[in-house]
Amino acid sequence: MKQIDAMKDATAKDKDMYTLLELVLEMNYRGIRFAPVDLYKSQAAQFEVVEKGVIRMPFNALPGVGAAAAQGIVDARADGPFISVEEFKERTRLSTSAIDLLRECGCLSGLPETNQVSLFTM
Repeated sequence: MKQIDAMKDATAKDKDMYTLLELVLEMNYRGIRFAPVDLYKSQAAQFEVVEKGVIRMPFNALPGVGAAAAQGIVDARADGPFISVEEFKERTRLSTSAIDLLRECGCLSGLPETNQVSLFTM
């Protein structure tokens, strides 16, 4: 009964998170795994089946990446590969916090920070 009382005082964000966590728990029980968000493969808002028992998360599944930002990433990548994090930020117009979140999730690994070429990397 205490759990129900606690949900009564929860914020809308907390209630949404609770529903999401229930879904994730159910998927784990059924043996479904999550593939990470991928800069070139993830969709803006739709989960995608990668293979049997594995689904890829969309960009908007990341906390702090809203629907408009997620669609901006998908639209920008349609113009071709990104050459750096700097160019990615220019093309997508994402906030620094969203860029940092994508960096933490490994979405930007492999991309150099700037468009500048260093003599020491040649």
